Amino acid sequence: MTSGNTHSLQEGRHSAGTTLGLRQNLAQFMLLVAVNALVCGTLGPERTVLPLLAGQLFHLDLYTSALT
Repeated sequence: MTSGNTHSLQEGRHSAGTTLGLRQNLAQFMLLVAVNALVCGTLGPERTVLPLLAGQLFHLDLYTSALT
């Protein structure tokens, strides 16, 4: 490939309508923050509450409940 072909490929990549920056993509960024907050809000309590329930209800030790 010659340098002229490479230059035209790079220009085509940037002119496809992609915009960079947080301000231009604020809606997508806020959606990513909200999804991460919901996932962390679910997994955090699950990892602390389920081993306690497994020990109290099913008489499993913490090592066994962590692996299942």
